[in-house]
Amino acid sequence: MSQIAVTAEHIDQGKLGDPSKCPVALALREHFPDATISVLCDDMWIGEWTGTTPSEVAAFIDAFDHSLFVEPFEFELPF
Repeated sequence: MSQIAVTAEHIDQGKLGDPSKCPVALALREHFPDATISVLCDDMWIGEWTGTTPSEVAAFIDAFDHSLFVEPFEFELPF
């Protein structure tokens, strides 16, 4: 499993409504620099891997995209 940390820097640099430049995608890019990354509330793509977005990540993305206050957090990928 991979532990991913979404930092305050990722939040500051993230783009609203952009699945490849949101804070979660920016954090994932640090672990998978050569992969195409897209993160939506339902699904996420990291290179060839596609899976369901963890609930805590979906809640963060929803809040971020609605310009609500969000804090740094960590989550685990199933690989």
